[in-house]
Amino acid sequence: MTPLDWTHVVRDIPADGLPVERAASPEEMARLAEALDILSVDKLVVRYRLMSRAGGRIALTGTIAAHITQECVVTLDPVAATLSLPLDAVYTPQMSHTESAAEGTLEDLEKPEEEPIENGKVDVGRVVLEELMSGIDPYPRRPDANFDWPDDAAEAAGNNPFAALERLRKPRSPD
Repeated sequence: MTPLDWTHVVRDIPADGLPVERAASPEEMARLAEALDILSVDKLVVRYRLMSRAGGRIALTGTIAAHITQECVVTLDPVAATLSLPLDAVYTPQMSHTESAAEGTLEDLEKPEEEPIENGKVDVGRVVLEELMSGIDPYPRRPDANFDWPDDAAEAAGNNPFAALERLRKPRSPD
């Protein structure tokens, strides 16, 4: 189960489409933060439209707006971020995997993601989670955060892991 239980029954989608605006509840934002392994999701608003297409397909288009807090990779301090991500997917009645990934073309990369219609429902929450996962900064860093590398002089003084090996390699003088 995804942190966002945002599903729609296919037969309930009108012919002229279904416009939706959803804001995540505090419980959903807490579950999202845990799933994304970040400090918090402070706000999440998703605007999307579901449209019926030929062959039983359902098109999903829209936007994700989120305010999140991550941990700086250098200082471990909180780092706030604002995300604005597009939603673009097509739900299909049966996922067709007749072609292997190696047979894909560059044109395939420009097509919307294909998602399955499961038990007559489309799972928008899973797509939102996946887009958030791919949209967050994997290495968040405060603008003023600096990582201080060890001084080269310390290594020259023999404070490196190979100094002990070097001492073993040198022959000892007889006493």
